[in-house]
Amino acid sequence: MPDARNLVDRDWIRVPLFAILVYETAALIARSFLEVRLRHSGYEPDLAGDLSYLVVPPILLLLMYPAMRDHGHRVLALYRLSGLGLRLIAIGIALGITLRCAFWGGLIATTSFGLSFSADGLPAIAPYFSWQCPPLWPLALGILVSVLLIPPIEEVINRGFFLHRLLHRGRLFAVVASSVLFAIYHNPQTIYLAFAIGLFFAVATLNSGTLWIATLAHAAYNFTSQLDWRCLNGRWNPLDTTPLIASAGAMATALMLVSLLLSCLLISKRIIGPGAR
Repeated sequence: MPDARNLVDRDWIRVPLFAILVYETAALIARSFLEVRLRHSGYEPDLAGDLSYLVVPPILLLLMYPAMRDHGHRVLALYRLSGLGLRLIAIGIALGITLRCAFWGGLIATTSFGLSFSADGLPAIAPYFSWQCPPLWPLALGILVSVLLIPPIEEVINRGFFLHRLLHRGRLFAVVASSVLFAIYHNPQTIYLAFAIGLFFAVATLNSGTLWIATLAHAAYNFTSQLDWRCLNGRWNPLDTTPLIASAGAMATALMLVSLLLSCLLISKRIIGPGAR
């Protein structure tokens, strides 16, 4: 697998960046329109969101055919099976899990210190949590969409086309700019989280010379988030930061920092190893 630095050539520079942005926007607008129609027809919000996303792959395939015809071989080279091994699979899955642990550590810490609140905003001195998953087929559909469809589509566009298209302007610029483009297509409430995750995925892609780590990490992160989002129900809005709550916040902060440190190590060249490139 060639080093990402060797992929900065005229073929990447000729990738129609603005056109791909338009194609992605058009596909997501169509998805949003269908989601609204499904909700008005009586579908649950989560189910409507998952079903509506099924129109995105065929629309993108149709609109992006010229770009894939001319430049798709470059992206497909980043998915060579020769670049995939047990080491990279383990790194990708571990990266997704550590990033999700960092998210939960940050969420618990900010809640403990009164910086964030549950969606309902109602006070709950003691944390209340329960585990109850929805019916099997809506849960399976959500996992199918978020784990098998969204990661490869977003990685091909953001870490495949966008990241490598911008590399001629410098590695730092490409990493940051592609992460910004990745973030703006997410929910406004999670835009900063998406940007931070995009940074990790971009660096992992450049250090490994493959899209496998970012795609597997993306899938692992989405899988864990689907489970806790759909199955974990809870509410905790502490009224005061008592010593016990402050201790919980301190431990959660430590979890977040350790998880971020592990995530940084996982995407480092030392861990990925020169053989991956």
